[in-house]
Amino acid sequence: MDAVGLFFASSGRVGKRDFALAAMGLYAAVIASQMLTLQWVVMRIGVWPFAIAQASLLWLWFALHANRLRDAGRSPAPAVGVAVIDALAMIMLIVAVAFFVPAASDAAADSQTASLQNILLLYVVLYLIGAFGAPTEFDLLHVVLMVLVLIACTPVLITFALSLWAGTRPSAPAPVTAAPTNP
Repeated sequence: MDAVGLFFASSGRVGKRDFALAAMGLYAAVIASQMLTLQWVVMRIGVWPFAIAQASLLWLWFALHANRLRDAGRSPAPAVGVAVIDALAMIMLIVAVAFFVPAASDAAADSQTASLQNILLLYVVLYLIGAFGAPTEFDLLHVVLMVLVLIACTPVLITFALSLWAGTRPSAPAPVTAAPTNP
């Protein structure tokens, strides 16, 4: 399959090697797109570039995985399900980014608030490191915190698991089409 069809057509086939290379590039693009959620970026241009990038990358992910599953002789239904889960997770992330990042007009007035938010974020990160370090005992707060972190990471884990599973399936033989007969 050509490079354009590899990502944009969801009705083709793609082999294991091409899938692995395309998936690594796609995951690198997904990681790079997270830079669009930085506070200074969102304050200047909003969340729309991030939303558009995520929608585009989600379609590319779906097309790539649907093609790989089809090549393996499987239904693309798992790719559809994971794409829906990822879309819902991205919508929640976009809402969170839009809610927590102040508008550009309020930025000057909220500089102290932003500093407090950064300190709070640092505290939460350090607490998470301590909570998942080597706790000597688990209290209710630790358990709840671990469950919430696991829930937040679930879409990423499911997406990566499907990529690994789809990439390791052997290719099915190409369907044989009958030659047309002349009457």
